[in-house]
Amino acid sequence: MQLAPDVASLGAGRRFVAQTLREWDVDEARIESVQLVATELLANAIVHACSAPVLSLRTEGSDLVVGVADESRKLPVARAVTTDAAGGRGLLMVEALGDRWGVDTNGAGKVVWVIFSDALD
Repeated sequence: MQLAPDVASLGAGRRFVAQTLREWDVDEARIESVQLVATELLANAIVHACSAPVLSLRTEGSDLVVGVADESRKLPVARAVTTDAAGGRGLLMVEALGDRWGVDTNGAGKVVWVIFSDALD
């Protein structure tokens, strides 16, 4: 799903995740976690990569893979944050809710992906 390079498009991404995962019979509690992670990755692509993100969902066996592609080759970095910091916790949340995450670069930019193990039992 291609989204506009505007944070106003985050709701469309969340709805796409929820609808798709319900069609795939994913547990509701898991859907919420996937929505949070997808929203964070989309927001990062819009705010930090300044590009229109492409959201993808796919399965690998019983695992669910969420991917967000953007047009920047700058790699995401989890930052150390203080308790009074206004932001910077997004990748920490991704690490906490997903089972694995990583980045693949390509000629057009990168894809940040997160795997949710055994999401499709």
